[in-house]
Amino acid sequence: PDWRQKPVTLWYNGGPGAPSTYGLFQEFGPFLLSEDSFDAEFKRTGVPTPRRNPWTWANVTTLCEIDSPAPMGASFCTEGNGTVSSIGGPAGDAYSCGPWTDTTVAAANHQAHIAFFRDAFPEFVTGGNPVSIVGESYAGIYIPYFIDAWLEDPIPGVNLFGFAIGDGCTACIPMPNRSINWCINLNNNGFEYPNSLPGPFWDVHFFWGHAQFSNSLYRQIMSTCTLDELYGIRPPEQWSVQCTHLVTEQMGEEVGWFYAYNLFEACPDLVSANATTATANANTVTDASDLPRQRRLRRLSQRRLAPRARRRLQSVISFGDGDSGLGAACLLDSMERWFGLDATKEALHIPKDNNFIVLDNGIGMNYTIDAPFVGPVYAKAIKAGLRVMLYEGDSDASGLQTAPMEDVWVPFLGNGTGEWTPAGRLDSLSPPLGLTMTQPWRPFGVLPMYRKVQGGYVMEWAGGQVRFVSIRGAGHLAPTYRPAASFTVMKAFQTKEPLPPGLASPS
Repeated sequence: PDWRQKPVTLWYNGGPGAPSTYGLFQEFGPFLLSEDSFDAEFKRTGVPTPRRNPWTWANVTTLCEIDSPAPMGASFCTEGNGTVSSIGGPAGDAYSCGPWTDTTVAAANHQAHIAFFRDAFPEFVTGGNPVSIVGESYAGIYIPYFIDAWLEDPIPGVNLFGFAIGDGCTACIPMPNRSINWCINLNNNGFEYPNSLPGPFWDVHFFWGHAQFSNSLYRQIMSTCTLDELYGIRPPEQWSVQCTHLVTEQMGEEVGWFYAYNLFEACPDLVSANATTATANANTVTDASDLPRQRRLRRLSQRRLAPRARRRLQSVISFGDGDSGLGAACLLDSMERWFGLDATKEALHIPKDNNFIVLDNGIGMNYTIDAPFVGPVYAKAIKAGLRVMLYEGDSDASGLQTAPMEDVWVPFLGNGTGEWTPAGRLDSLSPPLGLTMTQPWRPFGVLPMYRKVQGGYVMEWAGGQVRFVSIRGAGHLAPTYRPAASFTVMKAFQTKEPLPPGLASPS
């Protein structure tokens, strides 16, 4: 009811190709869609039930999600992509807009931000509401370049105070004789490199540290592979045959299947009730022309749990009080089914023929990475007085979790000249900022305070202007897995307060 008075958050998911409705309806919004949405009311009406979220970020900030780039989610292009055969409008396919690059996405969203505050919600300008841009994953590249556009072309009267990024990509520090995206390949989701990382060092320690492969293999890898190979300083095509075999084949065999967005996720590869045969068989691709859709369904199916299995486990699993970790509900295809309903589209003023496209990793659309390392934009934003927060889930298995991101941001924010990071070597093109660390690594608790629950860990620079947070037990979608801890982190960011004190070690 008091949305006009609260700080304003513009939210972005990543991908490229993930609609930002994921965040609003499956992570931190006031109502969430998950396996719990397939309840008795769903059986009666066929409509998944949005469930009230007591840990919604809407308790502390007014939320606006922007599906980007078009035509992801509910967004679309009115005129197509400019080619003769391209048809625009809500029913267009994933190629009906673009082609997109990091640069053109930033330019398009800056125009959207101008229109948002000038035309749609001028009351946020006249009211002086603090505004931040927040997102996760590939939005770690989107958002800094949105901020850069904003700093170069300020939106009149808007009180921009900062940005926050969860488990975010950083892009690559430019290196001689290497492509702009040399340190990342979004098509590699296993132990081929680069994936989200230039080399296997961080994956080796993450999976071994979580007891996902044997000590003997760990010792073999560390004694066989050179540090240049492990860190990705030497390109993968120049690695020894022995190192390549140990990392890309034997480690994969010992680890086996895992869900990249949360190592500990245990949702079976099943689908919700009344699923179509095409959805149930999403792992079988029979038509190359249908590849984008099949990849989308395959990605979604990794998070599903059949209602029969759910009933069987209901007496055992407790979802806890916002801190349950593995107790988080499986998401199923609840969001896609809800947004596919005419009643939903009518209520949200979405055109009835909207295609609601959901992709990931830029696959199934025309997307080209062209942005270099985002660090220089951070430098510009911090110099301009903006607050910056980086928050990471320590159980994210995608390569964007706490340890590799700590190895990027701690040397960059501090005095890491010459250090090799997962984004490349810090040098004159991306010089470290030399900020003073004013809060060394410490644990923090969750709200309400004094519960016996650890939220995670925090470091700060420049008196709290820059904050790095590791959320214990969270995956890539931190609010999905640790709702209370994530709410605690976001509330502290929005109110410019320190995170609550942590719990002492057990005696």
